[in-house]
Amino acid sequence: MGAVVCLGASGTPNDFEFTASFATQRLRRVRTLNLQALEIFRRHIAGHILTGETGRIELRHARIIVADRNWGIGSSRESAVYALFEFGIRCVIASSFGDIHANNCYKNGLLPVTLADAEVADIRGQLHAKPGATIEVDLESQTVIDPAGNVHRFEIEPVRKKCLLEGLDDIARTHQYAERLAMFEDEYRSERPWLYSA
Repeated sequence: MGAVVCLGASGTPNDFEFTASFATQRLRRVRTLNLQALEIFRRHIAGHILTGETGRIELRHARIIVADRNWGIGSSRESAVYALFEFGIRCVIASSFGDIHANNCYKNGLLPVTLADAEVADIRGQLHAKPGATIEVDLESQTVIDPAGNVHRFEIEPVRKKCLLEGLDDIARTHQYAERLAMFEDEYRSERPWLYSA
């Protein structure tokens, strides 16, 4: 899993087909679970083009999605995160997330950022006014800098922050305790030899 430190990338508002309460099954349909995630995401999401008074911008250039509330509710399919990640999305900003989906994001190197409803709405408005504008997300300082230069602070649990900064998934994090685990196994074996006798 790659480390997440500071991301300065183009953002996209989610107002075209992503609406409030956006469910994971819209990212990965059940009937397509046997196909590669990237292909599915291209078919179901990347074909949509943002349109508005300011013009058009294709979703495929964005690395940050600025959503509404309840992003990632619905089923707990982890492949929804795979699809986003493989397509190049590295951060989703929303006012709330489905709990399981947010956890899947953390475990796969995709940063879910929670901001207040008004902040999220303002950033989406800025992206509509200036399609393709850059948003900076700094995990170290836990800040989002919107296209207008406003700084928004977000919260994240220390362990999740550490894992994202160091690019650690659950297996890599467990390997950090390999020496202590080996010591425990040796002590356990020496104290209970009858468990290991032939």
